[in-house]
Amino acid sequence: MQMGLQIWPCYPSEYGNHFDTMLAVVQACEQAGLDSVWMPDHFMFEADESMFPNRDHVPVMECFVVLGAIAAKTSRIRIGQLVTGVPYRNPALLAKMCATLDVISHGRSIVGLGAAWHEPEFTAYGWPFPSVAERMEMLEEVVQIVDLMLTERPANFTGKHYTIQDAYNDPMPVQKPRPPIMIGSIGPRMLSITMPHADSWNAWHAWELQAILQQGQGAHRNHSMNKSLPNSTNRLKPPWNGFESSISQKQTTPAMNFLCLYCWNKPARPLS
Repeated sequence: MQMGLQIWPCYPSEYGNHFDTMLAVVQACEQAGLDSVWMPDHFMFEADESMFPNRDHVPVMECFVVLGAIAAKTSRIRIGQLVTGVPYRNPALLAKMCATLDVISHGRSIVGLGAAWHEPEFTAYGWPFPSVAERMEMLEEVVQIVDLMLTERPANFTGKHYTIQDAYNDPMPVQKPRPPIMIGSIGPRMLSITMPHADSWNAWHAWELQAILQQGQGAHRNHSMNKSLPNSTNRLKPPWNGFESSISQKQTTPAMNFLCLYCWNKPARPLS
């Protein structure tokens, strides 16, 4: 079992700067021997008064900028997104960002992809918010584009939502054939995307996962597995427990599980 920590949101605390506080948490994780730290990919959230008094919104820093800074200030701990909302960015740009992060971290990055869900962010930032079905389609195309652009040069892809043509992504990632890709969310539709294209699956509410995996068996049988990945949904099966946590299984090394807990950097005193 390998343990990681999701770090979000962030406050200045005694360090006087939002990032300095987060970096102190990450460096403590690295010193304590944790395997990974994870940043959510969000832009704004309303504050819960019971958890964050005297705040109308939670301070949120941009995921990839923070991870790049963390990569430059650490040496061992792995870093990833939990998870990137694919409608936020052009997929070729996303692939470029993922490759760059792997170079900065000297091969310590994990690519986390998801369909996004927090509609208020889309509205506030002026982005269209596609339907669930459209976001699932977009995610399935994006994971293929990211995979291609992290492994092939040039990369080409034509889909319903996205197209790339002779796309180069130099410098390529340090990890070979590419950084591991994790897809986040639950449900049979997500499993049908994860199994053919990704290396691991991020989910929650462990008591629901057995039913989802059983429903996903049919979807799995309908997909051809062209990659050198085990042809079984067992490779995606997380450990069952009662924690309200984010659980994923690292597929590139058998029997290595990640238990990723949430860290809320809550201020020690109310903020004015």
